[in-house]
Amino acid sequence: MSTALTTDTVWTSFSDSLARALRETPQDDSFALELESDDDSGACRYVQFCAYGPGRIRCEVVSNEYLALSLKHTVADLRWLAAQGWGEPGDTNGQGSTNHYLDVDVEWVEFAADQVVRVFRDLWSVADIGEIVADRDLIDRLGWVAPEGELR
Repeated sequence: MSTALTTDTVWTSFSDSLARALRETPQDDSFALELESDDDSGACRYVQFCAYGPGRIRCEVVSNEYLALSLKHTVADLRWLAAQGWGEPGDTNGQGSTNHYLDVDVEWVEFAADQVVRVFRDLWSVADIGEIVADRDLIDRLGWVAPEGELR
């Protein structure tokens, strides 16, 4: 895990934009942000979001079950996710997921967005926020407000 080259100001803007998008996501709607990969043996690194129930948001960090072989989380990565409060895949509390997950009330979307920034920046060592990919329709539909060149 390394320090990202993108400035703190840009990460803060990204977090604010994500929080706004999460707040505006209609119930039962979902979207994902991902990092492209050349490894076709599984999924790229991604965080996905779903609005469910009255005013609830689930954020999920892709688990090793789906990740491409070269992108698998290390033991240190898994410990980091747990220490940050992400639920473990297969958690049997009745609200579990096959991915690492964080459930928040919509009033806490800023916290969730900050946690997602930490995953991209600190866990996955994203040095340039332009590496994060989102569907253009999603950006338009949710009215994503971001600095020039923030997402592709």
